Amino acid sequence: AQRCIESMSCSEYLKLVEWRIKEEEDRCLNYLIEATKAPLIQTIIDVMIEKYSDALISMAGSGLKQMIEHEQYSNIKRMYDLFSNSKESIA
Repeated sequence: AQRCIESMSCSEYLKLVEWRIKEEEDRCLNYLIEATKAPLIQTIIDVMIEKYSDALISMAGSGLKQMIEHEQYSNIKRMYDLFSNSKESIA
């Protein structure tokens, strides 16, 4: 996650997190029991969102401030949706 944050814009990183969640949901559907889905998704949120929430919000050139200034509502919604799934909900 750290490497991705350093090399991607905030919106690209958030899309990557969404993709990883979808990938794990599909994996649970096809290979694992349903009970593993929630803890697995929470682990992704913990590792990829919670740990880097401050960095994502304040990311130079692509963080929340820039999303608001450039009216990037889909990216703001994406950030809100992912942050609202956090145990330490900051959204």
